[in-house]
Order: sequence, then C-alpha cells, then structure tokens
Amino acid sequence: MVTTDNFLLQHPPHHQHSTSSTTTNKTTFLQINLRKSKIATSTLLETSNSHNPSIILVQEPYILDGRIAGIPRSWNQWLSKNNKTGIISLPSCNKPVFLQSTVNSTALKIQTEQGPLTVISAYSSSYINIMETLQDLHSILTDLGDESVLICTDLNAHSRIWGYTNEDTRGAQVEDFLLVQQLYLLNETNSPPTFEHRGRKRWPDLSIIKGTDFANSCTWKVLEDYTHSDHNYIFIEALLSQSHYRYPRFKTAYGGHRRMLQQLGQKTKQLVQQIEESNTKYHLAKATEELQKAIFAAYKKNTEKSTKAPGFDAIDYIVLKEINNSFPEILHTFYNKCYQLHCFPEPLKEGIIVLFHKDGKEADKIKSYRPVTLLPTIGKVLEQILLRRLNHTLKKKNILHHNQFGFRESRSTDDAIHQLVEKIQDDKNKKLHTLVISLDIQGAFDHLQYNSIRNSLDEINFPSHTIETLKDILTDRKVTTQRAQGPVSWSQQQGCAQGS
Repeated sequence: MVTTDNFLLQHPPHHQHSTSSTTTNKTTFLQINLRKSKIATSTLLETSNSHNPSIILVQEPYILDGRIAGIPRSWNQWLSKNNKTGIISLPSCNKPVFLQSTVNSTALKIQTEQGPLTVISAYSSSYINIMETLQDLHSILTDLGDESVLICTDLNAHSRIWGYTNEDTRGAQVEDFLLVQQLYLLNETNSPPTFEHRGRKRWPDLSIIKGTDFANSCTWKVLEDYTHSDHNYIFIEALLSQSHYRYPRFKTAYGGHRRMLQQLGQKTKQLVQQIEESNTKYHLAKATEELQKAIFAAYKKNTEKSTKAPGFDAIDYIVLKEINNSFPEILHTFYNKCYQLHCFPEPLKEGIIVLFHKDGKEADKIKSYRPVTLLPTIGKVLEQILLRRLNHTLKKKNILHHNQFGFRESRSTDDAIHQLVEKIQDDKNKKLHTLVISLDIQGAFDHLQYNSIRNSLDEINFPSHTIETLKDILTDRKVTTQRAQGPVSWSQQQGCAQGS
C-alpha cells in the first residue's frame, strides 16, 4: 500500500521535548557554501564563537596548502578529493571518526546516545552531471543501512519544495533521490533564501535527514549573519547526546550492485532477444514488463532492504546507470525498439498519485496537499531521450520563439527578468514610459488537453520517429491512487504529471 508517509519529503512536525530532561543535549551544525572566498572562510571562526557549532559542513572552501585556510589547528578538518567539500569538527565534538572522501563528498561519523550519526558534506556544480553526486550519496547511504544521517549539500537544483518558484531537471532528480532513499528535507518552502547576489535570491543549499526520530529532533533556520559569501549560513540544532565511541570505517565498494549485476547478467541475452523480437506494441509491452521484473528481482534479492522507488517499477536512476555501464545492450536495444515502433510501452504509462502534506497547512483541507505522480524510471529516461530529440528538431526548424525562455536549454527566467530590466532601463534613458502586463494562467499544466498537444506536434509538419513516439506517450495513459477501500485507477486525458 502506498501512503503519504512512504514518500514524505518535508520533515515531520517538531514535537515538544521536556525541559527537565538531563540525558539529552543539543548538537549543533553549521552549513555554508564559501564560494572559495578567503575572507568568507576566515569568518568561520567569528561565526563559530557566536553560534557554538559542534560540526561545520562546507562547500567550496578556500584552500591553502591542502587545508581549509584560517581554521585553528585545534579544529579537525577533512576534504573531498577535489577540495569542493569539507567537514570541520570543533573541540566540542567528541572523537569524530572519518569515514571517506569521494570526488563530490566527505563523510564523518559521530556516536550519540541515540546511536551512530553520519554527517556528509556534498556538492554538485551546475556544470556537471548531478547524478555523479547523487550516486556518491546513494553508495554511502546503502552501506549505512538504517543509521541516522545528516547531508548538507549545495546541489544547484531548483524545486518548489525548497523555495524556488520553478522546477528544473536537476530538481526533479533530487526529488526522485529523496523519494527513493526515504529521506526528509529540513528546508522549508517559505524560508529565507540561502543564496543572495545583486538582488537575486535562490535556495540551492539543502539539509537532508535520514531517520524519522532524528528528523523530529532537528530545528533548521537560515541565519542573518554576514558571511562575506553570496550564500547564507544554515544552522541546524539536534537534540542528541554525544558519546565517546570508536567506529570502524566502512568500505565503499558496490557489493550489492555487483551481485545484482551478476544475476542480471545471466538474463541479458534472453532480455535482449525478447526485445529485438518485439514487432508490435503488445509484444513490446510484454518485453517491458519482463525487463522491469528482471531488474527489480535482481536488485531486491541483493539488497538488505528494499527501497521505495518513484513508480511501479521500483527502479531508481542509480540502478539504471549501473546496468547501462555493465550491459549497455539491454537499455540501448529497448529504447531503440521503442523509437522504431513509435511506441511508449503501456507499462510505462501508468503513474501512482501520492499526496504530500504542505508544512504548516491544515490537514483537513484539500489545498493543504500537493499531488505528485510517481512514474516508472525507465519511462522517465525515455521521456528525456525524446525531449532532447524534439528540442533538436525545433531548433533545427527554427520553430521556437526568440522570446521563449522557459523549458529551453541555456535559458531561464533569470534571463527573461534581465532582458525586461534592460528594456525598462533603456526606455527610462529615452524618457519613455514602459507598460508591463503580467499574465498567469492558473492550473495551465493541469488543464492542458492531450489532443491539443498532439495537434501541435502534427503542425510541426516534420514526420519523424520522435514526433510519432511523443504522440504515443499521450495515448492510453492512466493514474492510480490509494484509498482506504483499495487502489482506484482512471484514464488521464489532460494535465502534465508532476514527476514527468
């Protein structure tokens, strides 16, 4: 049964804790991207004197002679392999144990009376594939099992869940990662920006929690202290008591993935043959089901605990990437067959709707919930392949309007605002008046008719495998939601699934 709790992104409401407790103390964490600034990095000492953190998790610190500069020698520090992330433990932190450094992350463990806690600093530049960082995190979380984890990271990803007014591809990938790993997000939708620069406000810095009890114990806020960076400090307070403890480092080898790939490798030839012999949409649908079952069976058998995944197939991006690296012929054959038959297989057209309760909203109000459609990951990859090919076609035929900024590569709403401001300034210099009309169509994506989309694709007048396969995506779609009486499904004729 799918419930809201299975895919909760926002952290649960904080419970009241007794002030008479003598066994629980506060453990505090400070988080910031220092933007490689020497003065911002040196300011950490002053800020720490004001807020007394036990651990500081940083991204892009200023490095001198292989160390974070300006940090007292009595403070321990660890860096990632590319020096883009670091963790600093202050003397108040009892015997931290270094776990590992990867290219994109640094991990440290401390022992509390509530059990071991791993803290991770991670970073993903907007210029690199975010999946590299998410794969690092996935590997660490898999090895840790059910232990509590705090991840402080700058992923340069946009989502309405953590404050942005829009969502980009990176944001969708992070949302999927949170869903798959069953993580809590401490960030609040209406929080102050974690990044401010020349009037621009953004929310790239995320604080992520694994463990319900740990999430309940945490408070989170953006500080107003001056940082000398364009990022703001994030202060996290957890009701945890630290203990002295020696904890063994863990190995980062993909043991579970290796076993999964070995088992799947035995079926590679059979799967590829079944896909190649699929000459109708019906047969390709059957082959798709067999592919999903084979991947899920191999993954579930070789992991200690099955993870929830964003869709019926229970397969996440990390697993698909591992499969593609080891057995590229499976996915290549599958996606090429979809393209050849102009077919988006039927098993990939069904989504599960789950409802996320908006933090601070009344539980008995419909508008207090945000619906999200969980779609099979194999299908979401196919969507991205088709989208890239469609964009190539539109660009090649010069169909997109030059003033379109949304849903275009190398363009964003920031560019639109910049162009508008330049226009206003130019008219002001010419002593002209500028009239701006802002139009917002409420629920535009929710009410977009599939017939209208298909008609627009026909008007491109450029017959191709891409266009025909895209049209098939919009045929025979359905969604399912859970009720107390059981699952209910219905046909979907309009609307863009949030998750697609």
